Amino acid sequence: MGLELSEAMYAGLSKIGTPRLIEASKNAEAFNELFPDAVKTFQSTATDTNGLKDQFVSAINAKVAERDDKDIEKKKKQEIYSDLAAGISAVLQTRSDLGVGIPDAVFVTGNQWPDEVKDFKITAYGMKDYNSSDVILRYGTTYYGISLKKKAFESAPSPTLINTAFGSLFQGTEFTSLRLRIAQAKKKFFAKVIYDACTDDTPNSPFYVPEANDGKGGTILECNQTYQTTATKTLKSEKFSIRGMGLQPDGTLDIRDAEKILDIKVDIWRKDDKGNWEIKKGVKLLQVKDPTHLTRISAEFPKEFQTRFRDYVNKSLYAKNGKISELWKTFTDIMNDDKPVVGGKSIKQSLVDGLFSRILKIDLYDRLAKIKRNDFKFYLVTGAGRALKPRGSDVYVPKVEKGDTKGLTSILANLAELCPDDCQKSIEYNEASETAANVSLTLFVTPKGSRNKVPILDIGLRYSGNFFAYPQFRGTMTKEFINYSKKKST
Repeated sequence: MGLELSEAMYAGLSKIGTPRLIEASKNAEAFNELFPDAVKTFQSTATDTNGLKDQFVSAINAKVAERDDKDIEKKKKQEIYSDLAAGISAVLQTRSDLGVGIPDAVFVTGNQWPDEVKDFKITAYGMKDYNSSDVILRYGTTYYGISLKKKAFESAPSPTLINTAFGSLFQGTEFTSLRLRIAQAKKKFFAKVIYDACTDDTPNSPFYVPEANDGKGGTILECNQTYQTTATKTLKSEKFSIRGMGLQPDGTLDIRDAEKILDIKVDIWRKDDKGNWEIKKGVKLLQVKDPTHLTRISAEFPKEFQTRFRDYVNKSLYAKNGKISELWKTFTDIMNDDKPVVGGKSIKQSLVDGLFSRILKIDLYDRLAKIKRNDFKFYLVTGAGRALKPRGSDVYVPKVEKGDTKGLTSILANLAELCPDDCQKSIEYNEASETAANVSLTLFVTPKGSRNKVPILDIGLRYSGNFFAYPQFRGTMTKEFINYSKKKST
């Protein structure tokens, strides 16, 4: 679990009185004095498990530690004081909208939840944290689960409500062929990216060097080299070269050729310590199992080429002249597949239902009711704030703006009114970015007997990490759905 320090700020501030929070939101001196007290209050009053509080406090202390690099020190301190400002906004908004004050108890969640609240930790739809409460407040016998978000300005876009992998929505055996289709599409696409980079002798190639071929230019990768595949139970050993591969009529690689490229050991040209070019043989081309970075070529390649290759792979997913990349087209075709699979539901409908259920927590209260826990309420809470440090000043100035709370009961009631049991839910592709590796989509509901589609969720599907993994869905409520909810509450 990644430590979001704003959660610790919210938990500590929740046990501090409203007058002091209001004063700190307006007065720089009071704001700076509040910081250490918020940390101490968090450490002394919040309930955690497995030493989570100590991890939070250590991370906070690391942010405000003295550093030799004063620019980094200023940046880190400003980040944590901005978390304090956003936390004040979130706590004040929680109290205003929920009509509550200081809670009787505060719990922080993580991979394990404290005993008193562990019944509320619900696993559903492949999510260990379907109940995504970051902090839980207890008032008497009622528990308020807070899914906390933050932003610098009240007018800033709403923070994302979900970050889940495409493949996690298709885990059943009925989707085995679909997962194979996606796996092959990824292999063919990224192998083709390497093929293009390898066979391109122009400066557009990430492997290009102008001094190659006696100054005529070329790549440091030996693409004409003949390589030998390793025999397996199903494949015989054979010789091949990357440049010698032929493309299929649709411009893609055959899956067998793609697998050869992705598993290849190559010969590369690189400079020695004296600046002379030498050949390095048998280098594993890709580090495809790296879970935390972009797909990257071997560390045996000079740093310059590692960076250029990552940029090249990333840009291969950008739309060009309004045309979506081949891999994104595969995903959008899958998302629009209306053919029934086992159980009668199509891939498209499984995706739509899964995203609605995950993002809006449609089934959370039903799951809790089954274990006879009706004493829990779920809220999305967003704090808006930041901290500034004027030139020459020793203190941070708070900029605390109006936060926002959305109760799950109200969200579900509004959705039920817009979309009764017999309404149609749908997903539509909007566009692919020409500057990032993502596409945007929208989830709609259409009431029965109506032609008017109501946009409910804005969805981004993007790669952010290892390209051989699945891309990630990120979702937020649309302005239309938020505005509808505001009308209903007035």
